[in-house]
Amino acid sequence: MRGMTREFNTEDCIRNLGLISEEYDLEEKPDWQTVNNYLERLETCELEEVRYMMIRTLIRTKSFSSFTLNEAYP
Repeated sequence: MRGMTREFNTEDCIRNLGLISEEYDLEEKPDWQTVNNYLERLETCELEEVRYMMIRTLIRTKSFSSFTLNEAYP
């Protein structure tokens, strides 16, 4: 877990955590225990909403378009 804390302490990860937690002034990624404590307090429906928004964003930005066959969606 400590290795993940170091590895994911990037600007993109910090920005995404800030968006999810609505803490927009994060300067560094919280350590793994803080993130774990935060996630434990979320309701299941809140985690489902985060997942939904992430998938929606991936689809809207066509993140997977380079993986289509013959430029057609499966």
